[in-house]
Amino acid sequence: MAIAFLEVAPGGSDDLEAGLYRYEPTTHVLETALGTTVHDDLVRAAMDQTVVRDAPTTIVLAANYDRTRRQYPAHGDRYVHMEAGHAAENVHLVCEARELNSCPVGAFADEDVAAALDLSDDLAPLYLLPFGHRPEL
Repeated sequence: MAIAFLEVAPGGSDDLEAGLYRYEPTTHVLETALGTTVHDDLVRAAMDQTVVRDAPTTIVLAANYDRTRRQYPAHGDRYVHMEAGHAAENVHLVCEARELNSCPVGAFADEDVAAALDLSDDLAPLYLLPFGHRPEL
């Protein structure tokens, strides 16, 4: 199913250092995946989209299709996509409740996102979910 990574841009958080974190769902902990920022690489992989460039943080959803296909042979791909959509919806709902901006991004170079995050070969990037504070109007 979906695996979540959190990319924190330089200056993007008062609580976390810039870098890449992996969400561990069984303990609800962010574990350091890369101790260095990947923000510029992620922006390039997303074709320099402003929403990714200007976001202080981005959640990246990835999946291991083979693992899900083994568990659900007839519908593995469908379940991966459904879970990614549900996870993204929850991110947007939490952002809205906290008065944060969020934007779903599907336009990116898969190989470049995988390289930026140093994903293992069995993980495929699915979704970018940049989010952050709303500008004052």
